[in-house]
Amino acid sequence: TDLGGMAFADYVWSKLQHILPLLTSGEPIPPDVSKQMVDIFVMSGQSNMQGQSESFVEFTVPVDQAYEYKLLSDSLEQVKHPFGEDIDGDIFLSAHLGRSSLSPYFAQKYYETTGVAPVLVQCAKGGTRMQQWLKSESIGEARYNKLVEKTNSAIEHVTQNENMTLRGKYFVWLQGESDGLSSVSKEQYKDSFLEFWNDVKADCGFNKCFIIRVAKFGSAEMIPIMTAQEELAAALFVSRTAVSKWESGRGYPSIGSLKEISRFFSVSIDDLLS
Repeated sequence: TDLGGMAFADYVWSKLQHILPLLTSGEPIPPDVSKQMVDIFVMSGQSNMQGQSESFVEFTVPVDQAYEYKLLSDSLEQVKHPFGEDIDGDIFLSAHLGRSSLSPYFAQKYYETTGVAPVLVQCAKGGTRMQQWLKSESIGEARYNKLVEKTNSAIEHVTQNENMTLRGKYFVWLQGESDGLSSVSKEQYKDSFLEFWNDVKADCGFNKCFIIRVAKFGSAEMIPIMTAQEELAAALFVSRTAVSKWESGRGYPSIGSLKEISRFFSVSIDDLLS
């Protein structure tokens, strides 16, 4: 569907907002009224995350309600269009031709709903395949390393800010169109994404990952990628309620869940059960 930036952001938000109560992990951080609570969101992927709309829009999120972290200036700036920054040629790119993108709208909706200010870290480049994000691939290593550098620089910047308290670190992924057009199979995509997520989670300490599934846009080639992303989301998302039941002995994960958890964390099922 050809949606404008705001309409697309509203659609994405309708899919994400039900998970807001599950965003925090572990024990809650005691509130400090002297500091602003913030969550870091790394917004990553290809063109739809970079910003490929057909319109120029004047839109700015009010000061102190959301921030964009800029690596080149090591600063927190007001969230507005155009969003993002060009880094190292085409490692990462800002919104195409200075047009609108979904991230500013997401920031506004997140603050309005939670009262927590998001710090957005844009790491996106249109036309990229999954392979071009992998640390293990020569064509992906530089982009991967820059993603880790920018993410960890943002985390350090926030944690050193005496006026902020960092609550959570989340990764939002919107990518896959180029893999579909390149006839990448469902299993190839899943294996590559799991490799990528295991690496980036270890290197950046993310609490959770959210996948925005690609659309079909008239091409059957997208179906394997759409299916892969749905299966990844189903495998990687385990509710707090389920984990609590496992920990208290009131329930146990299924064999299928154990296999997916084992694969996801690169830990044997024997180690999980011991």
